[in-house]
Amino acid sequence: MMNEPRNTEKLIKEIIAKKVSELDLDNFSKNFPNSLLNKKAKLFLFQLIKSIRSRSALEIGTYLAGTTKIISEALGKDGFILTIEANKNRNEFIKKEISTWEKEFQKNTMPVISTSNDFFNITKFNEKLWFDIIFIDGDHTYTGALTDLINSSRFASPGGIIIVDDAVQPPVFNAVKDFLYLNRDWTEVGRVFEEKNQNYIKPKPSFNSIPFLILKGPDSQNIGQKNYSVFREFKNTLNGLNIKLSKPASKGELHTRFLISHLQGGKDGGMAIIDETTQINNGELEIDVTLKEKFLSDNNDSIKVDIHLFFDCKENQNNKLFLLQPPELIK
Repeated sequence: MMNEPRNTEKLIKEIIAKKVSELDLDNFSKNFPNSLLNKKAKLFLFQLIKSIRSRSALEIGTYLAGTTKIISEALGKDGFILTIEANKNRNEFIKKEISTWEKEFQKNTMPVISTSNDFFNITKFNEKLWFDIIFIDGDHTYTGALTDLINSSRFASPGGIIIVDDAVQPPVFNAVKDFLYLNRDWTEVGRVFEEKNQNYIKPKPSFNSIPFLILKGPDSQNIGQKNYSVFREFKNTLNGLNIKLSKPASKGELHTRFLISHLQGGKDGGMAIIDETTQINNGELEIDVTLKEKFLSDNNDSIKVDIHLFFDCKENQNNKLFLLQPPELIK
């Protein structure tokens, strides 16, 4: 379990400020020779994960699995890291490297050979999974970095942390800047982007001693007037969507659009569009968005559905629906 979200920034600054001898840095770094991070960055990442008691992590860019090992050991035997590598040629190396680790860290590590874009369309990982820590060291182009930020942020736990490596590279830095502009509920802990009266901000990390930009997410995933989207897969039957809340709802209307790609052609061209409006009452903690007519398919293959949700609050209390966990399909 993570610490209270409000303590996250304080913890990060305490870790950064802590004095560590060169000998201790050297001794720690030697345990992770495959990681390309500098010595201070290795120790910081390990201590951060330990301090906030993370239980789940996503890494984009496995490469030599050196940083993967740091995260795996910091999470411990009860944790879980899913690490993505786009280069298929590294598959055997990564598997061989992980096989040399202690058994408990082999077990808590799941390597996936996939582009990050393809990964975010793999539903078996999407159903009930949020990540406490997300480490991004993948595509360093502007478009690639921004896409990774947008995609991965949807799977961040409440109060989750995204760490972006190689922050001083201009495409990566500008991708973070624009991501924060588009997602005002995310903050950068070093206040790098709060410099005033400057159209141009020189690329720099959150803290000088480590090459990261560190982002903290909102204390709750929520559905509001800004689009909240869910991607899922199902077979044969879909009855709706179940949503569990962490706070009692305020009165309002939840507008849900199901975009179902069933590849059967016909009048709808293989794309069924179903709109539902659900009346929400004060105090509700669980919501079922039920289709008026359940969707049926004879196709035995998995069917993809994109779900887009908006909440129109009728009162001036909680104008958002705060999620307890990722929404689940009602099949």
